Amino acid sequence: MKAEKGIAPPRERLGWVLIVGSLLTVLQCYWIVVAEAMWFSIHLTVQSIFFTAVFALVVLMLFNAGLRAVRRNLAFSRQELLLLYVMMCMGAAMAGHGFMQLLIPLMGHAHWYASPENDWAELILPRLPEWLVVSDPQALRDHYLGGSTFYTSEHLRVWLRPIFWWTLFIFAFVLVQLGLNLLVRRQWVEQEKLTYPIIQLPLELIEQPVGLIRNPLFWGGFGIAAGLSLWNQLSILFPSVPYVHLKLTDIGRYFREKPWNAVGWLPISFYPFAIGLGYFIPLDLLFSSWFFYLFWKAQRVLMTVAGVSARGGSFSGFQGIIEQSTGAYLAVGITALWATRRHFRGVWAALWRRPGAVEEQGEPLSYRTTVTMTLFAFLFLIGFSVRAGMSLWLAVPFFLIYFLITFSIVRMRAEMGGPGARYAQRRSGSDLSAAAGDSEDRAAEPDDHGPVLVLQPSALFGLCAGAA
Repeated sequence: MKAEKGIAPPRERLGWVLIVGSLLTVLQCYWIVVAEAMWFSIHLTVQSIFFTAVFALVVLMLFNAGLRAVRRNLAFSRQELLLLYVMMCMGAAMAGHGFMQLLIPLMGHAHWYASPENDWAELILPRLPEWLVVSDPQALRDHYLGGSTFYTSEHLRVWLRPIFWWTLFIFAFVLVQLGLNLLVRRQWVEQEKLTYPIIQLPLELIEQPVGLIRNPLFWGGFGIAAGLSLWNQLSILFPSVPYVHLKLTDIGRYFREKPWNAVGWLPISFYPFAIGLGYFIPLDLLFSSWFFYLFWKAQRVLMTVAGVSARGGSFSGFQGIIEQSTGAYLAVGITALWATRRHFRGVWAALWRRPGAVEEQGEPLSYRTTVTMTLFAFLFLIGFSVRAGMSLWLAVPFFLIYFLITFSIVRMRAEMGGPGARYAQRRSGSDLSAAAGDSEDRAAEPDDHGPVLVLQPSALFGLCAGAA
């Protein structure tokens, strides 16, 4: 297939492509919500490459081949297929259990579960902004207990206000991250030529579907992965068929004596897709991804030997490793910014039309438009948070640190495309509170799951309520 430059489809077909993309995105989001939130059978969006979008793309490519055989002008072009895939990926990210599946319950949780025993009516509810939550008792009863439908005038009246404001917040939030990506696109793609491992398979499917299908290596890899999966499905249906264990196996349970049992959860797995992604990762990064995991486990053993593993608190015990992971993310982000400093100087020159400006040809938006969009979206997030109750002195560093962490994750995804990257605190805003001098000693259970990454609206909500 001849590679056409750009991602924007012809204007006369754009509306049709957006309709198809919206329909596919809605169907995919329904699939994700049912599987993750209702059946709780599989987390479809915890991996860096959303296989729901890849599966839909494969089906779409087969359908497109039929269209091309019947009427070539009806078939989707390269740009249109790329746009459809991007739409499905964005929809999957929003519908995942780390985003929308937390935001919707968040709107009514505090009012529904408030009771005389927990005293939330005095401690929490007065601090929650009414325009961001659902407080109507009947609407909450119908939401939690069922037996009704969302599509009634009473329910819509109660829910539309918080949905409207949270939609604006999400839109501004996505614009900031889109702007950051646009600002570094030329440097990372054309100058540093980062590999972007998670886009290799979809891009190959779109650009060279015939060559990929005819490649025996492709079918060999597919056959091994699919064969193992089908074999294990047969094992479930017919217990006499031996099961080939590919999923996480905890070998930490074999370390029973102190101090070695401090390693905690130590999983080993054999995921074919993760092994495939590893071939696109530079060797030094591939080495560091497992070496520092074992280094982290070794720290836990040494901390147990030193007798500091059970003290709890923000800067001691196993909790100290969470602060280390936060520092590592911040360091990666700062290093990525420093490595891109010359490009940013060129962008700054382009904003003011000065000599040394970065060439803007081929960019989706001009740098002036991108910076303006990003700045206004960031200011909206700050204003939104202050209006919700967060102090200005807290809102600005919160979002600066947050977007620095996301910038570091984007950089790691562009270079490594690791199967998963999760980063979470068990207390909302614990890093900021610790940095501000909160040294209260809190008992903490060892965290066996390691550094985890999520953007949870509850983090913002908790800081807003705490600052009110």
